[in-house]
Amino acid sequence: MSAHMGYEQRDVDPRLPVRIGAAMVVFLLLGILVVTGVMLTLWAVDKAPASPFGQASPTTSGPPVQADPRADMQALTQRWDRQLGSIGWVDRDAGLVRIPIEAAMTQTARAGWRDGPEEGAP
Repeated sequence: MSAHMGYEQRDVDPRLPVRIGAAMVVFLLLGILVVTGVMLTLWAVDKAPASPFGQASPTTSGPPVQADPRADMQALTQRWDRQLGSIGWVDRDAGLVRIPIEAAMTQTARAGWRDGPEEGAP
């Protein structure tokens, strides 16, 4: 028997690790190029997006962005208070009129409050 029987007698080709390293560098560069291309085409961002507080474009849908929601709410509350304290038509054809809350409470107190439906009502 020979003295070299317990292990492999051949060596690895010294060019193989160099080839593997070169292939890894090539695939890494290709991967960077592919990812950069995808980011530049699919994930493109507008250069200067329009201000959300500017004029609403006709292509946009949904409610406009409020520049000052607190002032808008105060204006709405003031309009509701004016309507609650004034006289006006709700539905002229049906004969429905809006009267101030104080007047409605006074009329209800004068006429009396009924606890239930009238007799004969379904």
